[in-house]
Amino acid sequence: MFKKLILLFSVSLPLLSAENDSPVPLSSLSPLAETGRTATGGAWDLGLVATNALYALPGSKVSLYNGYFRPWFWFSPLESTRVDMRGRFTAQEVIQQPLGGSFASEYYGALEVFSVSHRFSSASLSYGRQFFFLGQGLLFSNFADGAAYKQLFGLLSVSVSAFHSGDYGNSLCAINVEGCGSYQVYRLTPGLSADQQPSSAGSRFFGTGELSVMLGESRLYGIGLYSQDLIEDEAYAYHPWYAALGAEGIFLEQFNYLAEFLYQGGSTHSHNGDPASISAFAFVSELSWTLPFWEDSLRPDLITGYAYGSGDSDMATTAYPVRTNTGGSQNAFSYFGSYSLGLAYSSVLSNMQAVFAGLLVRPLERMAMELRGFYYAKAGDGAILDSAATGDGSLGYALDATLSWKFFPDLYLYYGFGWFTPGEAYPSGTEDAMAHLVSLSLSF
Repeated sequence: MFKKLILLFSVSLPLLSAENDSPVPLSSLSPLAETGRTATGGAWDLGLVATNALYALPGSKVSLYNGYFRPWFWFSPLESTRVDMRGRFTAQEVIQQPLGGSFASEYYGALEVFSVSHRFSSASLSYGRQFFFLGQGLLFSNFADGAAYKQLFGLLSVSVSAFHSGDYGNSLCAINVEGCGSYQVYRLTPGLSADQQPSSAGSRFFGTGELSVMLGESRLYGIGLYSQDLIEDEAYAYHPWYAALGAEGIFLEQFNYLAEFLYQGGSTHSHNGDPASISAFAFVSELSWTLPFWEDSLRPDLITGYAYGSGDSDMATTAYPVRTNTGGSQNAFSYFGSYSLGLAYSSVLSNMQAVFAGLLVRPLERMAMELRGFYYAKAGDGAILDSAATGDGSLGYALDATLSWKFFPDLYLYYGFGWFTPGEAYPSGTEDAMAHLVSLSLSF
């Protein structure tokens, strides 16, 4: 018997996902795709994005419906200026209660995007409510109010930003890193854009700086991020800072790569409320090799990668980073962004490492099919997000099979199947998990 079945269906008008023929491309974290029209004085466009999800939980066939409806509009009053607006109306409806549990139906709206951007010859400036995205997306990928400035100096690029994250859509949310009681950082769903279902970062102030340089076909970058908790009770405050070094690009013409190392410092509070320092780190990487055979018929890519997030042996949970360790420095990595660990296994990159490998083929001009396998293990002693994994040894294995097919220029289909089997770290008899995702996008 399968422990969990997740079924999602989405229709998007127009397409707001990365323009790429790979189901899980290196650029799959693209937050907001362009409409494809050049911003000139007097130009404008509008549309609607509708995402619908059905969740089947243990003990029920269908139990919960989530609908996200996003009307959007942009116009360009001047050739170098553009105004973007997007709302979100959310409906969460209980169809059938799971055995031994309950959910509440909710309906609310929010203003996700209202920003102004200006482009100059070698610089750009944007301000307002927008989607902020850093590095590979692990540090931060969410909506916030603030400003960002980018300046080009030949091959050198300098970017700075400052913004406040909040719980838009629900004024009763607690002010802390947990946000609206949603302790999980955003996890990318392959096939959907990164801004589809982000969770809350709570009410915080962020300041960032990024320096990047192009060397041949590679980009090297460094990022600094400071986060200030705005909670009133300082005994529950969480004030981390991050430093990241990364590289991405192409080498030997057949290899695409990315690698990012992140260090986390700052201060928090231990279980009894005493001040505690933070010392944690993470690493994410991916390598894609275009195989030198079947190039005309299948255009195959071999993809492999590794991810690591440090843990803390005396932390009770990695669900949230405040007052969970018993004492001393807090070493579990915690982040405000996103990282995909597959379709069927729900976890975060904290006290956890993952290895994956896959084969991607393109049998038709705008079709891609991928088979990807995962292996999960703890990074050390202590807890992970899933409290059931109390033992040592392997966390388990997973397999994802995905299809991406843009069979017309304005019609895009995505299907993903995920399967996870638990390892020795889970109690004997823990059942497997399975997930389905179906996404149909229209663009006009």
